[in-house]
Amino acid sequence: MTSSARFEDNHLWHVRSDLPGRVRLICQELLASPLLRHHCAVTLTSCHWLQGFRINSLQGSVVVRFPNHRRADLIELLLEALSLQIGRAHV
Repeated sequence: MTSSARFEDNHLWHVRSDLPGRVRLICQELLASPLLRHHCAVTLTSCHWLQGFRINSLQGSVVVRFPNHRRADLIELLLEALSLQIGRAHV
């Protein structure tokens, strides 16, 4: 994925806005699951290169600010942050 590639909708989220260094995603599961919101916040907080994020529990959205050269890494991070994988060992 190049740094100019845009985010696309997938089974976990719908892209509301995709700007250089900032993306807003809608994730319906964030509306219903306090556990997923907590997991998302912990996962994003632990990422040293993120510039910031905001989770809106009323809209089920997450806004993430990141350096453009990390765009390719962001999808993997968001897949981790927006899915609860029970029984998964963290290495």
